[in-house]
Amino acid sequence: MKFLIILISFSIILFPVFSQVKIENPKYNILSFQIGKQGLLFNISYDHKFQHNNWGYKLETGANLFKGFQVNTVSIGSYILKGEKNNFLELGLDINYLYSYIPQDDVSGDGLTFFYDNYNTLYSNLNFGFRKYYKSGMFRLGFAPGYLRDRFLYGGYVSLGFKL
Repeated sequence: MKFLIILISFSIILFPVFSQVKIENPKYNILSFQIGKQGLLFNISYDHKFQHNNWGYKLETGANLFKGFQVNTVSIGSYILKGEKNNFLELGLDINYLYSYIPQDDVSGDGLTFFYDNYNTLYSNLNFGFRKYYKSGMFRLGFAPGYLRDRFLYGGYVSLGFKL
């Protein structure tokens, strides 16, 4: 429930801000579907690369779909791209809000309780990956390590995006 309240608040704040901005070149706005990061999450993200620079920002929300162990995240991040034309090395930093919950003590959590306990916290992660732009979209593949309460979190991601 807390996740839903945060997501709605996030949307109420950001959508009016974006509606006031005139987008000069829409090919730099991408909606992505991503599998991965910490906890095997399914993510949806909005990505904006600035037109004359090789850096940008992204807004992301995600969840796993396990009954025995629930993980929800909302994040904001920034990245810089190194490369030429359509192939880039992506280096980035994300700040994430994480809500994870194990409904019952006797539920194993599908083996993922090794990574998370019951959390309601902020944490950060780095992104190291490959990004390729296509005529109508984008592909990303990378490694995303994080640090959460004295634990190193491993994470990787595969993302496919469509230009808006």
